[in-house]
Amino acid sequence: MKRLRVAAMLAVMSLWLTGCANMVADRLLAFDSLEVSAEDQQQLIKDGFKTGRFCYQSQCLAYLEGQPIKANKLNAEWEIFGKLFQLNLKREQVTSQQGTVVMIHGYRMNKETMAVNALYWRFLGYRVLLPDLQGHGGATDEFSFGVRDGELLDAWLNRHNPKQPLLVIGNSMGAIAAVNLVKRRDDVSGLILQAPMMGLGDSLVAFPKPWYLSWVPEGDLRQGAQLALARLQLEESQVDATAQLSSLTLPILVLASDGDDVSPYAKAAPLSSDQVQVVNLPGLLHPQVGIIGNDEHQLLQGWLQTAIKL
Repeated sequence: MKRLRVAAMLAVMSLWLTGCANMVADRLLAFDSLEVSAEDQQQLIKDGFKTGRFCYQSQCLAYLEGQPIKANKLNAEWEIFGKLFQLNLKREQVTSQQGTVVMIHGYRMNKETMAVNALYWRFLGYRVLLPDLQGHGGATDEFSFGVRDGELLDAWLNRHNPKQPLLVIGNSMGAIAAVNLVKRRDDVSGLILQAPMMGLGDSLVAFPKPWYLSWVPEGDLRQGAQLALARLQLEESQVDATAQLSSLTLPILVLASDGDDVSPYAKAAPLSSDQVQVVNLPGLLHPQVGIIGNDEHQLLQGWLQTAIKL
């Protein structure tokens, strides 16, 4: 009888744990993108962004486009998770540049969340293109953590006849899509990865969790991550942007932080090579790594001048 009770308890626990993992997988794959308020939409129009839509083989995405800004100065500040970022540029203090910058957002975000940093590149003289990833914002096709976005993004970018130099920027999960886009092209001058995704399991465990996941044990989080990937027929290596850099031959800048548990600098540091520059932005949290302030401006310009030869 005692053995039967133990067996029954183990069976119940197994079902409960399996249920936890399934719930985690469900939450990872069934999410709502960040909503854009009417006020933010008006600000985008005021800032000169135009919206567009592109379809290719039954897949569609929405995007923002911004032309170079001719203002004499750019002054902005943002407070992100308690840290103040300031950007103060004067026309006479920056080198005139030109080209195209593609900026790709992260998980649960959308094209609009990249618009703040897009102002920086527009001020420098670049045309910027900001797409929605599949499963986000105004995109229609199935979500894949950016793994299967490459073909659609490639066709979309071809439509825009990008002017050189062409820079591709991927933030967090957007780094996966950025790498898959760059793999398809031979005209990309440089790749910038901001706090790139380095696998789903570790990222999920390290990321601050909503209340409905805060009580789930680490093992179940990892199992849920694997279930989510299995449902999409993906491998863990496919959602690790850094694992795919060795196949690329262009200049790459990886921005990471020793304060970011999701995409830690210590894990990115070994990627450093003649082709890949890995920079530590000390003490920044994951959402802060993608912000461009005065310090980041100096860093980016140094890399562009040495790696891209602008």
